[in-house]
Amino acid sequence: MSENEAKKTISLWKNSNSEFIARVDRKTGKTQRLAHHANHVSALMALCADLPKMAHAMNLIGALHDAGKLDPRFCAAIGRAAADPDASCRAGVNHALAGGLILRNLRRELKA
Repeated sequence: MSENEAKKTISLWKNSNSEFIARVDRKTGKTQRLAHHANHVSALMALCADLPKMAHAMNLIGALHDAGKLDPRFCAAIGRAAADPDASCRAGVNHALAGGLILRNLRRELKA
């Protein structure tokens, strides 16, 4: 994946999830929006790149690491947790796997 393709994918992802919740602080009830969380993790991952040429790939991995949180089942569970700190946040969704699947599908498309 070229740097431009990675940047385009990151931009589409970050701009599509601004209203979704990524996390709920059980003590305070405060939520963190998925767009903010993805941007933060994406920037941290880019900083962890060993080689400058890997920064865009690491940025993409960070941006997509929680893509599964867009699943309606996860959204419902996190919404319940935001409304009631004692509610279970288990949704039966492997939210971290979704980003890997997106990257795999992108790779297949680029090879075609």
